[in-house]
Amino acid sequence: MKQHEYLLTCLMEECAEVQKAATKALRFGLNDRGPDELFTNAQNIHREILGMIAVVRFLDHLSLLPATSSSRTDEKMG
Repeated sequence: MKQHEYLLTCLMEECAEVQKAATKALRFGLNDRGPDELFTNAQNIHREILGMIAVVRFLDHLSLLPATSSSRTDEKMG
């Protein structure tokens, strides 16, 4: 497996983990914490997003993604 394939696979996995954490928060609430869990659902979403950002930054560092400007981010935020 090539490096970019590995990293894209990691990105897909991280995105799926964000999706799972967000779905759990919708079902049980942001402040819910399972009996065997250390973090709330909100904290888990945050942790999973940080993992996703780390992979995106690595892809960016290797110049595997096009550069984006902060104006594009602002545009997405409305």
